[in-house]
Amino acid sequence: MEPHLRTGLLAVTFAVTLIAACTPDDNPPLRSNERITIPNLTGLNRGRAIALVDSLDLTIRVEEIGVPEIDRATPSPGVVEAGSFARGVVVNQDPLPDTRVKPGATLTLFVPVERALRPGERKFRLLTHCGLSYPLEFDDRFWLPVDREFHRTINPPEGFYSNGYFDVGTIRPLGEESLIYTSSTGVEVAYEPTNKRPGGCD
Repeated sequence: MEPHLRTGLLAVTFAVTLIAACTPDDNPPLRSNERITIPNLTGLNRGRAIALVDSLDLTIRVEEIGVPEIDRATPSPGVVEAGSFARGVVVNQDPLPDTRVKPGATLTLFVPVERALRPGERKFRLLTHCGLSYPLEFDDRFWLPVDREFHRTINPPEGFYSNGYFDVGTIRPLGEESLIYTSSTGVEVAYEPTNKRPGGCD
């Protein structure tokens, strides 16, 4: 081969190699120090929620929880109306939306399933607008949580769902001086009678 042709060929080969080396990968892997922002998946159908995060480098875990009132129509995506829990709709998640996590982190979706009521148990809609400081009325009496930590005004308290007003769970009397409220996510709170009457938030 002529020297000038060999030189030209080497130049072309070098240029192609350089271009290939500089072309970015269509799907570059996340570096170990990068973070993933968790999206808000509450109110979405289970399948749609999983599909939205399927492309993210996350481990998806679905935890089924017992929620009494689940047979109403599924709310619009992104909006969970008070008392409108439906089978297969995400009602809570861990980590919470906008949390930044490492690739490979676990995202848990809490999805309601039907649970049979226990003896003496009935469905109950609990006002959580004032945390649990607002007395609930049951059996012609008023009740407050035995644990005064629940009296603080937190809307909603941890373990309770609310769009600003109600958690839909169950209530179960235990004798004449005690009852148990079970929240929509399964948290149980003991209540006792009180002389306090409904008013403003504490």
